[in-house]
Amino acid sequence: MNIIKNSFSTYQNPPKEVIDSLVSLANEGNWNSVLAKVVELVERFPDSPFLHGMRGDAYFQTNDLDKAEDSYKKILKLDPTSANAYFNIGVVAEQKGEFDLALENYKKALNLKDDLSLCHYRIGCLLYNQGNLSASITSYNQATNKNPNYAEAYARKGQIYGELGDLLKSIKNYKQALTLNPNWLEVQNNLGMALLENKDFANSIFYLKQYISLKPGAVEGYNNLGLALKEKGDASEALKIYRQALQVEPDCAEVNNNIGNILKEYSDFVNAKYFYRRAIGSNPEYAEAYYNLGSVLNEEKQYEKAIPLFKKAISLKPQCAEAYNNLGTSFSGIKRFDKAINNFQHAVKLKPKCAETHNNLGGALSNSHAFDKAKVQFKKAIIIDPKDATSYYNLGLVYYRQSQYEKAIIELKKALSLNPIWAEVYNRLGKALINIGDLDEAKKHFEKSLEIAPNSGEPLHFLAIANGTTPSKPPREYVESLFDGYASDFEHSLLENLNYKMPIQIARALLKKSHNKKLGRVLDLGCGTGLIGKEIGSYCSRIEGIDLSKDMLLEAGKKSIYDKLYHSEIIDHLKDKELDFDFFIAADVFIYVGDLEDILGLIRHRNKRPGVLVFSTEHTQKDSFFLEKSGRYSHSKKYIKKLCDKFNYTFDHFEKIELRKEKDSFLAGALYLLSF
Repeated sequence: MNIIKNSFSTYQNPPKEVIDSLVSLANEGNWNSVLAKVVELVERFPDSPFLHGMRGDAYFQTNDLDKAEDSYKKILKLDPTSANAYFNIGVVAEQKGEFDLALENYKKALNLKDDLSLCHYRIGCLLYNQGNLSASITSYNQATNKNPNYAEAYARKGQIYGELGDLLKSIKNYKQALTLNPNWLEVQNNLGMALLENKDFANSIFYLKQYISLKPGAVEGYNNLGLALKEKGDASEALKIYRQALQVEPDCAEVNNNIGNILKEYSDFVNAKYFYRRAIGSNPEYAEAYYNLGSVLNEEKQYEKAIPLFKKAISLKPQCAEAYNNLGTSFSGIKRFDKAINNFQHAVKLKPKCAETHNNLGGALSNSHAFDKAKVQFKKAIIIDPKDATSYYNLGLVYYRQSQYEKAIIELKKALSLNPIWAEVYNRLGKALINIGDLDEAKKHFEKSLEIAPNSGEPLHFLAIANGTTPSKPPREYVESLFDGYASDFEHSLLENLNYKMPIQIARALLKKSHNKKLGRVLDLGCGTGLIGKEIGSYCSRIEGIDLSKDMLLEAGKKSIYDKLYHSEIIDHLKDKELDFDFFIAADVFIYVGDLEDILGLIRHRNKRPGVLVFSTEHTQKDSFFLEKSGRYSHSKKYIKKLCDKFNYTFDHFEKIELRKEKDSFLAGALYLLSF
């Protein structure tokens, strides 16, 4: 903090050679010698403003602020018009933390002498520290108006304009400061970062390279240059610069974190995690590194491991909306939608103008069957960002789940207008059109979906419905992806939301058939998450399960019921494996098979012992099997009897049942027991 050296010529002062000696000592910074001499001289020249001023300067420089203030006040007794004395009293007050008093004295100084550029500068600093950025700029402008070569004032204006978001003015003032002081390192760096924020990558890189050349040991220079290169799109070069930074300071948390960010973009998650952990090791209070590490784990679907990292980030940075948002994503990933909703709500509160967060909150609400609340969030996302196709798609999806197909179609078409190459939207739109009976239009959309994503099973499957055909079986990809997506929430959805009782009904039929005795060896066809095994496992001497969905099998394996689980199509398994079972069970499995001829034939001809086949179907009055607009197959009693006759099964039992709740009614089904 600067004071103004006082000079007086009209008062009783010591001889010129004495004054010159004191000034020389002051210029050398030898303030203790100045103080020793000036104290003696004041006794001889008590009315010398110069000596009181020099004494005040010496006391200030040796940190005796009260005595410095007293000395400057003595000047005012001798000369009440001394602007410099008022200024220096203000400097002392500012140094003591008495900011109002400092401001008062600065203003008195300017009332007496308006061209004190340093005084304008100090007022600018005070106003800035009080949070009054606009007023501080006014003062800095006055400083540069009085002194066009005031580099420090230009630099401060550059900083403040940057904070106000006026990057062009920030850049202009930083450049002016550098013109006046070309080797000013701090300004080189700040200008480079302002240019980076303004997306002027080339000039940003130029100034940051200059900064490094002037200060090659400064890790922040390498770090900032790396940021500029990355933003420019030259991630590989940025990575080189970051590695140079690590040679300067291996444990720099920010650099390690930034390396992790680039590796994450390369999908090199293993090494990204390594550098994020290094960043945390270097700085355990680095919230961003915890957040980034958690984000990688989310990408890897390691949601359980990500959760404590986001919680740590939040504890270090409670106002971080992004951390709450990603924590919500983690909880959604493990189907804890209650906790997901809570965290998304926190994120929305902290960052209400973020469309993504409203979308995520809407998704969690939708998955919790709070459809009306979900629609509110999707509509808010649309208001925030009306050009985001995702929001319209999500809103359309909720309408679809509520069977409001006309409204779903409107929103899905809006999504396509913004993103005309989104295969899933064409597919979902086609399914909505099927439900309103517009098969021709539905067909066009399924074909468009397949044009964009030729290997997608679901649009191929539903295209058959639009064409009015019933293929013998659905595409494997459709069934596999369908149930992989259901796996984690499958049981909760069926049992809690859809009132699904088929496993209990089949268990009762089996036990009745066996007269409540042991069931022997059982093969669970399409075992899913193991709901059948849960009901009958204790009655089996051995129970095996097969399923097309790996994720379903993982859930089944957690129950530790099955002696063996196979990942396979049913027909492939029946063809390739040895069959030696007393019971074959298929609970709501054949609705995703279609033609049952091969299955019944293989069981009848390849099983080594007499047995029983127990299964459920969606019931139809048609003659055979039929692909419904839901994408599931229904089977008629007549068709099942025809197969029994062909393969010599005994038609032991037929019972019409309610399979599960669908919309506001129960789905009609049938339970069969066939022996052989």
